[in-house]
Amino acid sequence: MKTIQDLRAEQIENGEIWDELRVENLWIHVVRGMVTDNVIAKIGMPAFCVYIAIKSHTDLNTGNAWPSVATLGRQVGIAKETVLKAIRTLVDEGLLKVEKRGRTNTYAVIEKINLVAQSGDAWGSGHRKYVATGFGNFVDELKNLARTGNIPGDKGITINVTVNIQQNAPGATGIQNASDFTVASISDLAKKWKS
Repeated sequence: MKTIQDLRAEQIENGEIWDELRVENLWIHVVRGMVTDNVIAKIGMPAFCVYIAIKSHTDLNTGNAWPSVATLGRQVGIAKETVLKAIRTLVDEGLLKVEKRGRTNTYAVIEKINLVAQSGDAWGSGHRKYVATGFGNFVDELKNLARTGNIPGDKGITINVTVNIQQNAPGATGIQNASDFTVASISDLAKKWKS
């Protein structure tokens, strides 16, 4: 009796192709900070598993995903109520946006990458809707920000900068309110702070 490998070898020799077979090997990204910053511990395993499942459903070019709660529950191995709780947790933590479209939900996973100084201190973070085909560009834009101080040109990227404001004396100058944070680059922020 011939094995499947023998049959396949014969088909290859005869020039026959198995059109009905395919290999699915798409990758999704999980940023190291999800582990090192204890995000998984904070949101819990059910929410992390739902996060990964939704991410695996995202359209490569738009980043939108629309799996049903039942599908997510089946794929992750949890009850629908647990899926719904996990989705609320992800939304509350800023890792997921949900848009209602008729009777279905459209999901957008929000990727967060921390910006860390050489000293190891976090000085901010970059956020963007996860789009697999644009993930490399997102990382490159953040690297350029860290290297040059220039704000990313990609309008989909949100930068949050951590600023420790201490006013040590009455009448001290410097940044006084949120409107003072309007800057074109991180280096502009530093210049404003010194003034």
